[in-house]
Amino acid sequence: MVFVTKGLEWIAEDEIKKKLPDASIVQKSDKRIVFSADSVSFEDLSNLRTVDDVHILLQQPAEIKGLSEQSVVENLPVDKINEAKDFIGGFRRLDDTFSITLSRYKNKEIDLDALESKLSKIIADRLKMRYTAMNHENFDIRVHIESSSLFFSCRLSRISSYVRSYRVCEREGSLRPPIAAALCMLADPEPQHRLVDNFCGTGTILCEALLQGLDPYGGDIDEEAVRCAAKNMKGLSKESARNLRVLDAAASKWQSGYFDYAISNYPWGKQVLLTGIVRLYTNSIAEYARILKKSGTLVLLGINPDLMVKHVKKNFPNHQITKFRIGFLGETPWVVCAKPKIE
Repeated sequence: MVFVTKGLEWIAEDEIKKKLPDASIVQKSDKRIVFSADSVSFEDLSNLRTVDDVHILLQQPAEIKGLSEQSVVENLPVDKINEAKDFIGGFRRLDDTFSITLSRYKNKEIDLDALESKLSKIIADRLKMRYTAMNHENFDIRVHIESSSLFFSCRLSRISSYVRSYRVCEREGSLRPPIAAALCMLADPEPQHRLVDNFCGTGTILCEALLQGLDPYGGDIDEEAVRCAAKNMKGLSKESARNLRVLDAAASKWQSGYFDYAISNYPWGKQVLLTGIVRLYTNSIAEYARILKKSGTLVLLGINPDLMVKHVKKNFPNHQITKFRIGFLGETPWVVCAKPKIE
């Protein structure tokens, strides 16, 4: 089972099918996909780029009328937890500690603190393990309550899949890597083709593009952000890090018709004054039209889809435009994608 960003489930499903040919999708819902696979490796699962986390589902989600703390305790699959521990222990070293991650949605009746205390005591006693409330990096058990639905799972890797080793430099507002990876995959990229991001920030889109075999270029008007992006990219490719520069997205000085893809997370919310948004979109999208090939693809993430679509239509009249909404951390930005129309 994988957890994904709301709205990006279909891109994650496509990645699963491409990278795990034996996988069979069992169930899909907002923010998670359940699949089975007979011959899949730990490395294969760990290399899924568009997912936030990979878990072993201990049992199919159950609908329980009048779901309470006691019913959660009664449905705790201790034997399945032990089996999952043995399975994960075959891929990475585990010690004798465990942790619990509890979450709930549309259910305010259950006291999560009290439930965590009860579950931790039962698991510690039955499996002879030590509970660690703060450290979730060894063997983490997830309990998710959604209205009257309940399911249990165990995280496959030591840390969540959205954590990337290349991110040695971070800043507030940085894009979550699985979202950046999904935006790149949305463009249907061809290896070695050139991608540009004139709002690169800390370079997350550029790093994910590089990991997908693209040749990334980019920059930002914020000099400190560019330095941060360079630090992140150097761990993957010192040569690609040389393709970064401080630039104005409205006048980047990149060569005309040079790039195959432009993918950007536009400034939004508190990052830009409302009075500057129209000018920002007008000038930067026109600049993307200049530096992209006629056959180029544009993917933008932002908070004002109507304004984005208006300027994309104006500057990319021969492109097919689609838009959809995603949700993460309480925000609901839009993705706008423009691809050349098929004759």
